[in-house]
Amino acid sequence: MRKMNMARCLGILLFSVMSLWLGMSQQTHRVQAVQVGNIPVDVKAVFPENQNGMVTGYFDFEIASGQSNNLTLEFTNTADKEQTLTVEPVVGGTTYQGELNYEPTDRKADSSLKLPFTDLTSKKQTVTLAGKETKQVTFPVQIPQTTVNGIVLGSLYVSSEQANKEALKARSKKRMKVINTYALYFGVVLRVNDWESAKPDFRLNRVVPKLINNDPGVGVDLQNFEPAMIKDKALSIKARVTQKGSTKTIKHYNMKASFAPNSTLSYPITWGGDRITAGNYTVHMDLKTSDKTWHLKRNFTITGEQAEKLNQANQPKKNYMWLWILIGILAILLIIIFVIYMYKRGRQTGRQSVQNQPQNRGSRKKKH
Repeated sequence: MRKMNMARCLGILLFSVMSLWLGMSQQTHRVQAVQVGNIPVDVKAVFPENQNGMVTGYFDFEIASGQSNNLTLEFTNTADKEQTLTVEPVVGGTTYQGELNYEPTDRKADSSLKLPFTDLTSKKQTVTLAGKETKQVTFPVQIPQTTVNGIVLGSLYVSSEQANKEALKARSKKRMKVINTYALYFGVVLRVNDWESAKPDFRLNRVVPKLINNDPGVGVDLQNFEPAMIKDKALSIKARVTQKGSTKTIKHYNMKASFAPNSTLSYPITWGGDRITAGNYTVHMDLKTSDKTWHLKRNFTITGEQAEKLNQANQPKKNYMWLWILIGILAILLIIIFVIYMYKRGRQTGRQSVQNQPQNRGSRKKKH
């Protein structure tokens, strides 16, 4: 009897483990559907067999030279009306705020990038869904014969051109400065060949005088020229500007950043409300991760013409609030004077009408 009970317990335990394993296996191959803005279409990723089992929010898998794989998205139209969406492959990059960027941009691919994600898969696709229809869209990935070891970062960017056109139309009618566009993306991380051997490395390129939030400053092009990624704001950046040949800090700016492989961050250093002056300068930058430190510097020049242009753009706008307040006070006074005048005039007119009324007195007859 004890042997039978023990066998039964082992069987139940084995069944539970198998069920849990199967459930986890299914979860690693699909992600919960998400909606594209306020558009009635749900989208979910269908992960390949070699998907990193620890990742469920985006595509992440290893792939070698000459190999291929598929990136598949499943669309479900939850409405009765036909819906049309576009899916566009995008090269991953780094924003000036130190964030990983998965959205389309007008910037050219980084000069150090040897395997752009957009060169490894098909072009933009359009998917049209009838009411309540479900459809899959696949982007094949093909890695060429290459000696590159490292990470390729990108995304599949889903948007509705029709919804965005309607938003632009509504903005023009209501004269709004800001509009809502509706889109989402699924990140793609391709770990190519011996990807772990690639480590991030940095250099300073050009320094460009520019307006930063309408204040004069410079954008320092900090480039990660290796196919390695830094996530979770794990890069500490400390930057300062001095006059060339001096150690006195004029301006400084510190940031925690993530960094895409083979990308450039236009690092912002602003003069704030101060005027920027022409001269020769040096930018000093200290970078640090958990296992490496970089000390970089680059000389640059701000011409008199550039300084004048930036300072003129930063001129404070004339504030006419006092004039509007004065006009408001005068308007209120005029209204008060007009009301008093009309009130007095009304009373005077009333008195005159009473005085001009005929006085009728009744006569009483005496009885004899």
